Amino acid sequence: MKKITLTLLVIASALFLSSCGGDQEFNLNNDIDAKVDGYIFDAVTKSPLQGVKVTISNKVATTNEAGYYIISGLATGDYPVKLEKEGYASVLYVGAISIDGKKLLR
Repeated sequence: MKKITLTLLVIASALFLSSCGGDQEFNLNNDIDAKVDGYIFDAVTKSPLQGVKVTISNKVATTNEAGYYIISGLATGDYPVKLEKEGYASVLYVGAISIDGKKLLR
């Protein structure tokens, strides 16, 4: 069975908080819209893989001809990540999305 290699380009999240002064409370989880994108390659030939199904939590994307995918609309936390393509061994692991290396409680 062939192996898949995952290369993450960006795990980015944007957090925009504004304050008009005084004491304010923020629900950070509703203010975060993270995106995960990257390229997936054949582990042996190093060529990009098209048609790999990438599942993060309940969101799904499929890689294009360059092996690129993007999934957005994620909050901080730990997520199961699954890579699947016919003829290749499936890959399953847990990835984390955080802001400045600090996980926020959900």
